[in-house]
Amino acid sequence: MKPQHPRQWLLIGYGLIICLLVSLVSIPITRFNFINEQLDLIVNEHSRQASLVHSMISAARERIVLLSKLVATKDSFERDDYFMAFREQGSRFAQHYQALTAIELQEDERALLNKQTQLTDHSLGIQYRIIDLVDEGATEQASVLLYQQAIPAQDAVLAVLQQLTELQKQRNQATQRQASEQIRTTIRHTLPLLGLLMLFLSALITLYISRRITRMIKAQNQTEAELRDTQAREHAILQNMIDAVISINSQGQIASCNPAAEKMFGYTEAELLGKDVSILMPSAYRSEHRTQVKRFMATQVETVTGKTRDQIAIHRDGHHFPVDIGITSLELGGEKMVVGILRDITERKQAEASMQRSHDELEHLVAQRTRELKEANERLTHLACHDSLTGLANRTVLGELLKSSMAIARRHRQHMALLYLDLDGFKVINDQLGHQAGDHVLQSVAQRLTATVRTEDTVARVGGDEFIICMGNLKEPMHASLVAEKIIQAIAQPYEYEGRQLHLGVSIGISLYPDDSDSADGLIGRADAAMYQMKKCGKNGYRFAHEQVPGTQPKGESPSVR
Repeated sequence: MKPQHPRQWLLIGYGLIICLLVSLVSIPITRFNFINEQLDLIVNEHSRQASLVHSMISAARERIVLLSKLVATKDSFERDDYFMAFREQGSRFAQHYQALTAIELQEDERALLNKQTQLTDHSLGIQYRIIDLVDEGATEQASVLLYQQAIPAQDAVLAVLQQLTELQKQRNQATQRQASEQIRTTIRHTLPLLGLLMLFLSALITLYISRRITRMIKAQNQTEAELRDTQAREHAILQNMIDAVISINSQGQIASCNPAAEKMFGYTEAELLGKDVSILMPSAYRSEHRTQVKRFMATQVETVTGKTRDQIAIHRDGHHFPVDIGITSLELGGEKMVVGILRDITERKQAEASMQRSHDELEHLVAQRTRELKEANERLTHLACHDSLTGLANRTVLGELLKSSMAIARRHRQHMALLYLDLDGFKVINDQLGHQAGDHVLQSVAQRLTATVRTEDTVARVGGDEFIICMGNLKEPMHASLVAEKIIQAIAQPYEYEGRQLHLGVSIGISLYPDDSDSADGLIGRADAAMYQMKKCGKNGYRFAHEQVPGTQPKGESPSVR
């Protein structure tokens, strides 16, 4: 059906313009959302990089503090503890360094990281030289080297890391500035189009209003009856409005009100007429309102008219409720009047409060989820480095520790021992009593092994019932045999499981660094071969890789299940 009236054409034009406006507004909104999402991704990545760098700085500072304590102490046990803590901080530093290198970095960030690596290698050489001097008893020389070279070298490493942190901070700020610039560009491109459309719409509205004014001028000759009809209709509209309409005179007294006002405040019209309008406000607002009305009536300066604002009103029964007030002024019979249009916005306020609560709950859930993800990452990191059943180190960690222990032994010209253990009789327990019994026994074996060796020694599970012990800082290579005998005695003690006593033995192969091999794989292979020779020669004993006969032969009865 084609439009037959100019007003219909006008309405169609308005509809098309509104649709176009909505489309144009949706384009920058979509663009803003995309920019914010990209900004969040980049900021999160920069935050992760900054966290890793701060962790490296913390580990580097802790290492130099521990080194200072190691030089200062005269207690050999404390010195060993400080040395182990020194190594742990080095492992922590290396772990965060590896995580940082796995992230895609900018060229200048990568250059700073390479520079830090060179400075760290130089600093480590000085630090281990200090440790050598302490071991040789030259603590005074070690102290001089600490304060003259080690601390400045470590400060140089920290300075480069601080530069990297500052560079990442600048990257983050630059990204935010770029996002802001993109938003401003989007606004600059969009506003002219919106302005043109608004001008066009304003022109149409102006044309429409001008025609209306022309018709109003022509209608001035209408009869008095038509005017009364119009007034009657306007009165009916006022009476049936859902908003409260209240007029007050120059003294601030209520001159009229509609039924919606009676319903809103609980008064009848007769009860309100002639009363000061302040009875509809809480006492805290009455004095200010009277001052504003007097100022308006005296100066005729419309500072409050033509505006809307939220305010608290009071019902006849005393309860308070929020209202939205729009105020206008008019002159009736030579007297200045103020008309207020009020709407109860209790539901809107409740909706806003509910939305705020939902927002707070969402933020709480996001924070909780962030904590859960952090804990999950920590658990995954632990699982990646430890055996899930016994909590001992796994092959991955063992390989790194072996390399580190060999480097320390080589630097200090010491020996290191690797003990390869295989339980005797474990298969019988596992087959007869099931995997739960086997798991229980393995966990008990892990606890006994950990309790038997020194705190600086590493115990790892490398197979079903196979374990490896890495022992560094050996003054005499044969001291490993003393540890092997203690392990045999500890493993031989009965295991309680569901009222039964279970018995195990252990076959141990021992390889020495550097006598048997100068590589991690070589030490493991030689110790493994010695362990299998021990198995062939009667089990429940130990054998060195360079020996032709077992070291300790089985004692007592063989492993069994009781």
